[in-house]
Amino acid sequence: MGKSVRTTFSLPAEEHDELLKIAEIGHVSTAWVVREAVRRFLAERYPLLDESGKEFMMISPAKTLQRRR
Repeated sequence: MGKSVRTTFSLPAEEHDELLKIAEIGHVSTAWVVREAVRRFLAERYPLLDESGKEFMMISPAKTLQRRR
């Protein structure tokens, strides 16, 4: 992993409460839960590497949806 960048964002109170519960149950920080959620979202929705893992490529959301059909 490269350099970390601090990001600030707002959540509805209900989502923040859920985030706190998930972190507590998993014995991890809320920051870890958010990082893991973002990592999974990006890997699922916008893969950056081809199957070989060697060549960078951005796949559009439309192509991602086509693959699932």
